[in-house]
Amino acid sequence: MKKKDDLDKVLAEFTSRPKFYSVFLVNSLAKTVEFYCDVLGCRLLSQVATEVEIDFFGNHVRGLLANEHLITEHLENRRASNYPSFGLVMSSSDWHRAVDHMNYIGVKFFLEPTLKTDSAGKEHALFLLEDPSGNILEFKCGTL
Repeated sequence: MKKKDDLDKVLAEFTSRPKFYSVFLVNSLAKTVEFYCDVLGCRLLSQVATEVEIDFFGNHVRGLLANEHLITEHLENRRASNYPSFGLVMSSSDWHRAVDHMNYIGVKFFLEPTLKTDSAGKEHALFLLEDPSGNILEFKCGTL
């Protein structure tokens, strides 16, 4: 693993901090917008007939409308222990606030909020959500 100074130098090469970008398959643009914007509180950037672009907490994600065959194949190949996902690394207070909010609005967790302690004694927190198209979103924080 690189030292913090090395990582700072890498980031210093950019004029601004790079943002995360992801493209994923969806089976309904309307349900995707409802989940990401109404449930999670993200901002809709644009929508056309076959895709939707969303500001995912300061990052950019794009949902592409896929045919039923691709969605079915995606869901069949997904394994609980090896799932493709994207999400956020959050502060402990934001993570707990997100858990409280998801519980308050009645969101079903794909993986219930979990606290684990690693071999070094540091605590980590994680919960997973599943969007309407079966994509997995991971919300975690490091040391609590």
